[in-house]
Order: sequence, then structure tokens, then C-alpha cells
Amino acid sequence: MEYLATLTIPFERYSGFQKTGKTVGFGTVPVMRGDNIEITARVSAKDRAESIQKSLNWYYSRFSRALDLPAHQVLVVNDPTDEVFFYDEFNCSDRKNRFLPEDVIERVIRQSGGKIIRNDKVNGSPNHLPPPLKRRRRRRTDMEAKRIVPRIYNCKEKFYHLLQRESQFSRGDFVVLSKRRSMIRIRATNLKDAIAEIRERGLEEKAEYKNNMYKNSISYLERVWCRKKSYLV
Repeated sequence: MEYLATLTIPFERYSGFQKTGKTVGFGTVPVMRGDNIEITARVSAKDRAESIQKSLNWYYSRFSRALDLPAHQVLVVNDPTDEVFFYDEFNCSDRKNRFLPEDVIERVIRQSGGKIIRNDKVNGSPNHLPPPLKRRRRRRTDMEAKRIVPRIYNCKEKFYHLLQRESQFSRGDFVVLSKRRSMIRIRATNLKDAIAEIRERGLEEKAEYKNNMYKNSISYLERVWCRKKSYLV
């Protein structure tokens, strides 16, 4: 498979590169595009991840020291066979999902339905280059979790158990220890099985509650809420 690796270099930086006496390699010819110099190389590789590795080797061996620019600011590699596309486990940091041209970035954002956005981070090091895309940070409102009974929430037909690991401890107006809470996913598909799973996994014992109502909420659920058939199916 043949890929196109393109470097877009500011003219003043390219002038510094010319003073080193190095050639651009790959038999390519620099082209003037506005205030930039554009260099396109044909890279043969089995997939896009390998083409990026070869393109980086090309950049670091010939241009990096003279240009003094991180690779993600000047290098893009095309995607001729649509190897980059959105799916549930899409990893923005995967090598094949880096150094994307503008049309591929817009395509992935559109396919994600808003789950993927541009990464505006510009700083980076040779070993830690920021990817062009990132997942949109999930807000609490995204979950739309509804409390159906004390400590048990439902969100998109999935059950969650609110676990308080540590209580808040204060001295006067100074908070010594902040409250720690987390939402634990329950695999059960109905409330009755969810209560059984909470007991089986020992989530009650892991929680710290000063309020007796919350401390005994699972027993409370079994006595009261489990009698309501509408919550069990």
C-alpha cells in the first residue's frame, strides 16, 4: 500500500533546513504554497500505522533538528483506504489514528455524533505527541441517571450503585478529607437481581455511611420496594 506523507513547513524554517546541506529524501521536490514549503513523499507500508512510523523516521532523520518543530505540527499522512473510522472502542491515541489530514478529521467527528472532538493541544515532545482528536469529556448530565430507590440509579436501562468510599471530614471551614463517591455498574437487568448482586459483591460493606437510612437501604429495598412489581421487571 502506498501512502502520501506531507510536510508543511514555514518558509523561514525551511531556509534554516537548507543551510544544513541535507536533501529532503524520497526523491521529492519542495513546492511553494503561500508562505509555506510543502514536501510530499510516497511511503510504501502494509498499513497506516507502519506508514506513520516510516514518515516519522523520515522527519526526525532529516528535518527535526533544523526545523525545531514537533512532528504533529507539520506532518500529515493520507488515508487512501479509509482505515480511520469511528467505532465504540475508537482509540484517539492509536498510532494509525494520528497525523490525520483535515478531511479525515472532519469525517471521524461526523461519524462519532459528537463523541469525538478536535484536540487543540499544540505542545508535545518527540515521545509524547498529542493526537489530533480526543473524546469529549463526559459530564454528569450526559449520564441522565435517575434515582429509582436509595443508592440505586437507572441510566439507559442499566443499573448503578452509588458507593460512598469515604465521608467528608472538616475542621472549622477547612476540609481535611473530601467525600469520595463512585457509581458502580451493576450487571443485573432488574431491581430484584440488582439487590442480590449488590449483596453478593459486598458493595454494602465497602461503603461508609453515617446516616442509618443509607446504611440500611438495601434491607429497606428488600422490604418495601421489592413488593412493587413494576420495579422488578
